[in-house]
Amino acid sequence: MGITQLKINRLEEREYNKLFRKHEKDWLRFAERAFEFVRDNIARDHRPRADDILTILLPIIASDGRLLEHQAFKGPREKDEQAEFREYFAEFVIDMYLESRR
Repeated sequence: MGITQLKINRLEEREYNKLFRKHEKDWLRFAERAFEFVRDNIARDHRPRADDILTILLPIIASDGRLLEHQAFKGPREKDEQAEFREYFAEFVIDMYLESRR
């Protein structure tokens, strides 16, 4: 599906953009590894798609202690919403990574 402006706005309300900027190199490196995995193992002769990258990246990001700590202080309290925001954040990271490749 990819990141929408509404999702970005929701992330910014909870300062996920600051979390991204604080550790930008790490997040982009995770996205690069996921991109390369998709390119080499799934996409074959096609450009890796954001949703395929998300499938690989989400478990990596979701288990990162910095994100978990941020969610404990700035994130939503409900488990379903926490998962939703982790996915939004992963989509945001992918978007930033793909933009950096242009």
